[in-house]
Order: sequence, then C-alpha cells, then structure tokens
Amino acid sequence: MHNDDLQINYRSNIFISLKELVFLEGDGNYTNFIFRNQPKYISARTLKYFADDLTQKGFIRIHRSILVNKKFIATTNIIESSVILIDGTKLTISRRRLKEVFQCSSNMF
Repeated sequence: MHNDDLQINYRSNIFISLKELVFLEGDGNYTNFIFRNQPKYISARTLKYFADDLTQKGFIRIHRSILVNKKFIATTNIIESSVILIDGTKLTISRRRLKEVFQCSSNMF
C-alpha cells in the first residue's frame, strides 16, 4: 500500500489509487467512491470514516455528503455556490462550507 492508496472493503479488502478517485458521496451508512475511468465502488462505512484521512491527502469537504479530490476541481462558481470538476460534473457547495472552499480554491489557481 502506497501513501496515495486507500484500503476499502468492497466484497473484499481492496486498495484504490487516490490519483483516480474524483469524489466520495455519502449515502447514509454507505459511501460511494466515484472514479475517473472506473465503475463506482460502494463501502459500508460512513463518509466521516474516510474524511479525516483524505482531507490530509488533498481532498476537501464541500458538503455534508461530498468529499472532492482538489486535483479534479476545474472551477468554482461563487454565484451558483458550486464546483465544476474537470469532467464537467457540477457539485453544490453547502452554505456552511462556502468560505472554506473558496479560500482553498483561490490558493489552488
């Protein structure tokens, strides 16, 4: 396991590359892992379980249920309170996290 890998339980223990992980979406007691060129994985762990580790590895929490890899953010839209990912996906930023996300994005560009 490398520093840019994450171990998740998906029918068995697997290691995923954080370089390909675009974002995570919490869905109750499950977390969906969305990748650039792979099918999504589902873990029977909450988003909070992964959040502390991944925020130290280049991810940012933009919503209670969404954790995004900063490398895949193309732009942030202040007017619509959203981020646009490099693949065109538009994700809403919660009001509570707006300031943190915009400060982070201004440091990125």
